[in-house]
Amino acid sequence: MSGTSMASPAVAGTIAMFMGMGDTVEAAMEKVTALATVDAIDRRSTLVKPRSPNLIAYNGLDLGIRKEYVDDDSANGSDDDTESLLNENLSTTEKIYSSLRNLNGRSPANTTDI
Repeated sequence: MSGTSMASPAVAGTIAMFMGMGDTVEAAMEKVTALATVDAIDRRSTLVKPRSPNLIAYNGLDLGIRKEYVDDDSANGSDDDTESLLNENLSTTEKIYSSLRNLNGRSPANTTDI
């Protein structure tokens, strides 16, 4: 699988993650576009189709994007138990991302071609 077949579920999952944090569909889509790496693939490459936006999706976890949701209890209605569980799960996720990042110096777990 490559191209759209791989990108669609990854981008949909990233949008769902942002929506799960309280964003609207529109806000989540804007965030995905704003966080994307632009022109990561040389346009002369055969990998880039003529009308491709040439964006690499990025979920922003390394930027602390989840912190704005964890710290703002009034926005997400979390109590201390929920916040503690969320922090614990994010800590585990960060360990996984860190180990994957070290494979080739890239972040395959949280980037994909869109």
